[in-house]
Formats: sequence, structure tokens, C-alpha cells
Amino acid sequence: MLNTRRKKIKKKRNVDDVARRNPMHKAHLIALCVFFCFYAFLILFPYLWVLANSFKNGYEEFVMNPMGLPERFIFDNYLAIFRLEDFSVIRMFSNSLLLCFVCPTLACVSCVTAGYVMAKYKFMGKKIIYILYILPMVLSICGTTLATYTLLDGWNLIGNFTSMMLLSCGGTGMNFLLVHALFVNVSDTYMEAAEIDGAGYFTIFFRVMLPHAMGLVGTLWIMGFIGQWNDYASVRLFLGIEPEYATIATGLQYLYVQVTSTGNPQYTNNYPMYYAAVIITVIPMIVLFLCFQKQIMKLSLGGGIKE
Repeated sequence: MLNTRRKKIKKKRNVDDVARRNPMHKAHLIALCVFFCFYAFLILFPYLWVLANSFKNGYEEFVMNPMGLPERFIFDNYLAIFRLEDFSVIRMFSNSLLLCFVCPTLACVSCVTAGYVMAKYKFMGKKIIYILYILPMVLSICGTTLATYTLLDGWNLIGNFTSMMLLSCGGTGMNFLLVHALFVNVSDTYMEAAEIDGAGYFTIFFRVMLPHAMGLVGTLWIMGFIGQWNDYASVRLFLGIEPEYATIATGLQYLYVQVTSTGNPQYTNNYPMYYAAVIITVIPMIVLFLCFQKQIMKLSLGGGIKE
């Protein structure tokens, strides 16, 4: 067995050496490197452009030189944002963090419990319930939004954080399918061994089965955090336009558009300050991605006994 494996490795190395000696191999690598460098530049350029313009001194400098670097790199725009009375960055950060911590947590709890029960227990109507859980994936979001808004409005939950938290408790969709598939592939031997030792249903779930899903649950929670941070449509629709319920995603509009006493919107022209606010909102997500990039890029589905 060991000799066979060594022969395969040696054969693969020989094939790689032949490929490297091919004169077209280096040309292909250079072409791919140039292509991906250009692609990375296209992705980074908007962020770098916004960052450069956020240091410019007012609207005049921005209009005179929108594509160039600022004459002086000043931080007045960043400091001015925190001094605005109508635009409370601290309150918007607090609202965003509240929703970003609570909503993904509720979503993970609901999809993990539902996926575990559907994967490991047999009961009447299981197939019908499974279809109902994956049905929201094939329904149009635009078609269900009106019904959802009408239901929450009837319960007087519009303009309340409870509405956003309640919407996160569905436990359906792709997250349910991922958790369900994970628990299906975890052997029932774990459950049987725990039952022999006298463990109950909750002990089996929390101490035996849930540790197998912690990698996936952590990934889903981080992705839910990022999605909630950038969520604009749901927050604007279900929390209304009151500044006290504004999050980072919706609060930028209050900085760009100010409503006058007559009810008409008045657009501000201080684009550098607006771009500074955009950079402030992006920094937490960049830090989060740098800290958990491995967790985000792959799903740890665990190991153990497989059947």
C-alpha cells in the first residue's frame, strides 16, 4: 500500500516536471497572473477611489479633481461625522450591532434545531414539513413581502426591532438544508451510545450532536452577521424611516438626504464627508473578514464515524 502511494506521488511529480518544462506553461502562468491582477484592481478601485475622496477638503476640491488624490490628507470629514447632531453614528452602530448579534443567533438556533429534528427523528408528516421548510427557497421574495408586512402591521410590530428578530426565527431556506445535510451524515451510533449511557434528548443534542455542527453554525452565524450589517431593504421596510431606528446601512441616507420642514428632500453636496461615512461603515466588515476568512471561505463539516 505504501509503495503504491509512493509510486503515484513520483508519477505525479514527473508529470508536473514535464509541464513546467513546456515553454507554454510559463506563458499561461503570466497570462493568468495579469488577468487576476487586473480583476483585483477592478474590485479594489471603487474602494480606493472612495477612500481617496474622503480625505478631500469639501465639495469644491472634489468637483475640481474627482479622480485625483487630495491635496492634503485631512481627517476633518471623519471627525465631523461624529459631531453631527442629526446623524448619530454611535446610535446607528448600536442598532446595527443589536440586530447583527441577535438576528443571526435566532436564525442559527431555529435552523439547527429544525435541521436536527428533521434529520434524526421519524414522525408523522415529516416529508410534508420538510417540503414546507424548503418551499421559501422557490417562492419569490417580492411575492411574500406584502403578506409579511401586512401580518406584522396587524400585530403592530412595524417600526419595532421585534419585527426584525421575529423574521429571523424561520429556520428555513439554504441554512436549513446545510444543517440538515450535516446531521444526516453524522452516524446514529453517537446517539445510540449516549442513550445506553442514560443521556436524555437534550443531553444528546447539546453534548453529543451539536459539537459536530459548530463549524457550520459558526460559519452561518458570521455570514448572517455580514448580511444583517449590509441589509438595507428589510430594515427600511419594517423599521420605518425614523432616525432612532436607523442602522449603518440605512443611516447613510440621512447624511446624504436631509428632509426640510416642508417635507421635501434636500440633497447635501458634501460628498467627501459622505464617503468618509461609507469608509467607517466598511471597516468593521473588513476586520471581521480578516479575522474569520478561513471560516467564511470553507465549511467545517467535522469528522467522526461515517456510515
